[in-house]
Amino acid sequence: MKKLEFAGYRVLIESKKERQKIAKRAAQIKSEKAQEKIKQAIKELQAEGKKITPYRVAKKAGVSYNTARKYL
Repeated sequence: MKKLEFAGYRVLIESKKERQKIAKRAAQIKSEKAQEKIKQAIKELQAEGKKITPYRVAKKAGVSYNTARKYL
């Protein structure tokens, strides 16, 4: 049995399959949060009349350059 932290909760996981399922969901949540930050950053940059570039979006959203490029 292994302990795993998921979305702020510590849970005991018995099987590898369960751990993989939880890890996959955690990655999905992280991805969704990054996408939402990027959308908001784009709206703010547009409102400011600035050109939308991966660098500016990344800086404004607080995500990595590669993440910004991935979702642009």
